[in-house]
Amino acid sequence: MIDDNPPDKVFIVPYRDREPHKLVFTRVMPYILGDSNYRILFIHQHDKRPFNRGAIKNIGFHYVKKKWSEHWKDITLIFHDIDFMSYKIGQFSFDTKHGEVNHFYGYPHTLGGIFAIKGSDFEKTAGFPNIWTWGLEDNVIHERVRAIGIKIVYPQFVHAQHNNNNIIGLWHGWDRLLNPDTGLQKLHYQTDSLWTMLSMKWNDVKLEDKIWMVNVTDFDVPITDKNPIVQKAKVQNSRINSTFNSWRDRGVMKGQPRKKSTGGLLIKWGRN
Repeated sequence: MIDDNPPDKVFIVPYRDREPHKLVFTRVMPYILGDSNYRILFIHQHDKRPFNRGAIKNIGFHYVKKKWSEHWKDITLIFHDIDFMSYKIGQFSFDTKHGEVNHFYGYPHTLGGIFAIKGSDFEKTAGFPNIWTWGLEDNVIHERVRAIGIKIVYPQFVHAQHNNNNIIGLWHGWDRLLNPDTGLQKLHYQTDSLWTMLSMKWNDVKLEDKIWMVNVTDFDVPITDKNPIVQKAKVQNSRINSTFNSWRDRGVMKGQPRKKSTGGLLIKWGRN
C-alpha cells in the first residue's frame, strides 16, 4: 500500500502502454518538483477494454479520497497528461486554492493537459464523464467547473497551440478511437460522473520515492464499452477527424499555420 503520510499535492496521470513516456516523466518531474511534498500516481487501466480517460481520472480521485480520508479535501489534485511536462523549475506552481482551478497547459476552452483543483472542489463538480472513446471528457469537466461557479485562472498558462516551445512534449501520434456522433455522445454522458462508477478494483506498486503505479483491474460504468455509441467508434487521425476538437475550438486563430504531423517519438525541449 502507498504511504499514509498526506501529501500537499497529488499528480494524477492517466496511463496505458506509454512506457517511454513514463520513463521520461519519472526522470523530469522529480527534478522539477524537488523537495516538495507530492505524490505521483500513474493510474493504469489494466484491462483489455478501450481506454477510458475520464474513468481513470475519476478513479485517481477515488483513490486519493480513500487513501487520505482525513486530508483529501485540502489536497491539491493535479490532473496531468503523461506526454507534456514543465521544462524548468518554477515554471508552474502546481497549486491552487479552494474555489479556483489553475490551468497550466492545454486549450482554454477545455480542462485538459495540466490543471490543479482542490479535492473538495473536484468532488463538487461530479468529476469527468466516463467516456470510452477519445476526447470530450475535458470539455465536459470544463463546463461542470463553470456551472458550479468555480473560477478558472491562467497566470502561468502555456497554450498548446501557440506556446509549445515552452513545454516538453513527447510525440505519440494522432490516431485515436473517435466517435463521429459527438452530439449524441455528449447527451448520453451528461449525467455520467465519478458517482456512477461501481466495482472499482485496483492494486498499487511503488516505483520510486513518491511515485506509484495504481493498476486498475476493473470498474463498471453505466455506458459500457459494448454500447452502440462506443461500437460506432473507429481509430482515426484526431487532428483531421475530431468534430468537437476543431482547429477553431482548440484556439487556432484564422490565418495561423497548421502543423503537419510527424512520426516517431519526439522529445521537444522548450526555451526561455
